Amino acid sequence: MGTACASSPVPPPTEVIVAALLDAVEAGYRHFDTAAVYRTEEEVGRAVAEAVEKGLVGSRDEFFITSKVWCADLHVDSVVPALTNTLRRLGMEYVDLYLIHWPVSMKKSPLGFAKEDIVEFDMRGTWAAMEDCFRLGLCKSIGVEMNTGWQQKELVKLCREKGIQVCAWSPLGGNGASWGSFSVMHSPVLKEIADAKGKSVAQVNYNLHSAYNLINNHYD
Repeated sequence: MGTACASSPVPPPTEVIVAALLDAVEAGYRHFDTAAVYRTEEEVGRAVAEAVEKGLVGSRDEFFITSKVWCADLHVDSVVPALTNTLRRLGMEYVDLYLIHWPVSMKKSPLGFAKEDIVEFDMRGTWAAMEDCFRLGLCKSIGVEMNTGWQQKELVKLCREKGIQVCAWSPLGGNGASWGSFSVMHSPVLKEIADAKGKSVAQVNYNLHSAYNLINNHYD
């Protein structure tokens, strides 16, 4: 199982995050999805280190750690340094997956997202820099995160044919976030199925994703 490590509008105190992640480890979670813009990389690294120290897992290698390069660093000369900084904050030698957070380049600026800061995106050059991260051993795999709000049936089909694992982000909704809602948990269709099967809406939702062999990466 996996969990996103983002919080809106701001991250809670460090001790709260670390404690929550350690509880997740004890419950069987092994995939932690963080990012530079989430401002939780240090907490993820600390939780992983404490999990190893406490014997909850054998080593860091039992985890699958994802992080992402933010738009302000989506420039040919900034991608590798951005990952180096991520690894410093995590206290790790590598991440399992490094993603382009959004395929949009921005001016060098704070972690916000302003329309006037968007600049031309050198897609080929930036991807080549991502490949450099892989060749340098700083990450075990690379990819692109796309936060679209519709079912990507054709894309999921293609990924399954090519052996590419798909991660379903925020399948329980984004309750409390400025961009999200809890409407999926009040879906009359899911509720009808849940009542008929004697399950919760969340269990029905997760079972659907499991049937499609998707990794659940929730936000709540």
